[in-house]
Amino acid sequence: MRDRKGITPAVAVALLLVVTVAIASAIVYSVTRSTPAAQEKPPQATFYCEIKSGTGGYIMLKQVSGDAINTEDIKLMFATPDGKYHEVTACSNNTFYSAWGYPVNDTGTAGTVNVYITINNNTNWVPSGSYTVYLINASDGSVYKSQTISDPSQFSQTVTDPNGKTLVNVAQVQFTDVDTTTDYWVYVESSQASANVTSSGNFLGATAGKWDAYFYVYEYTSPWHMVPGQYPSKYPEHHFGKYTLTSGEVAKACELWGSANGIDDVRAILGTSWNSLEAGDTVKVKIVHTPTSTVVWQFDVVVK
Repeated sequence: MRDRKGITPAVAVALLLVVTVAIASAIVYSVTRSTPAAQEKPPQATFYCEIKSGTGGYIMLKQVSGDAINTEDIKLMFATPDGKYHEVTACSNNTFYSAWGYPVNDTGTAGTVNVYITINNNTNWVPSGSYTVYLINASDGSVYKSQTISDPSQFSQTVTDPNGKTLVNVAQVQFTDVDTTTDYWVYVESSQASANVTSSGNFLGATAGKWDAYFYVYEYTSPWHMVPGQYPSKYPEHHFGKYTLTSGEVAKACELWGSANGIDDVRAILGTSWNSLEAGDTVKVKIVHTPTSTVVWQFDVVVK
C-alpha cells in the first residue's frame, strides 16, 4: 500500500502566506474604497467690513491678511436686523439699473415700436440671463405686449442713438400693430436681478408721437473689485465672481440714486432691508468657501 502523506511543512507555510496576503489585500482594498478622498483645503483669511447707511452709503469689504481668495469660490451672507438673510453668489448679476432709457421724439413709424437695449455698452460683456421687454398701458398699468430676449447672440448690433452716441452689443425688439390711440410705458426686466428699468417718464403713443426707445443698462454682480478709475460697467473682470482678493484689496458696493429704476449695488445685496438700515444697527456678515462649505470669516458689523 502507498503511504498517504500530508503536505510538507514548507508547502503549508507557503500556502498560509498566500492566504494571509490575499486577506490583507482585500482589507486594504475595502478600506481604500470606503475612505473618501482628501477634501479641498479651505483658504484662511481675515477681513474688515464697513457698512454706511443712507444716501451715499456703501458696503465695503477689505482683505486684511491671509490666502488669496478667488471670489468664484465664495459666497457672502448677510443677516440684517429685520430678520432677513441675504446671499451673494458668484456671477449672479444681481445689479441691474438704467443709466438712461428714453423714447425718441417723433421718430419711427406709428404702430411700430422699436426698443434698443445695450448691456454695459461693452463688447467684452456677454449677457447671461433673459430680458423681457414690455409695452405697458399707461392708463391702467396692464401689459399690452411683451417679448423676451433669451439668446445672447441677439445682442449683436451697433447703433447710433439720437444724441450721436455709439452703442455696441445692442439687441433690438420690435412691436408691430400697436394701437396708436393709447399711450404706453416701456419696461425692460432682468430675470437675473428680478428688476426692471423704464423709459424716463415719457409716454410712447399717439399723443407723444414717440415710437423708438433706447435703453443703456448696467448689469454686474456686487460687490465689485475696487480699482481706481475702473468701473464694473467697463471692466467685467471686476464683477464679483471674476476677481481674486488678496491682502489690502477692496470689494465695494455703493448706494447710487436709489432703486426707482432698477437695483443699485447695495440694494442688489440687501434688497429692501437697505432702506430700513440705520446707524447703530448690527449686520452679521459671513464669508463661506462654497467648495468645502466652510466659514472663512464672520463678524458682527455695526452700521455707521
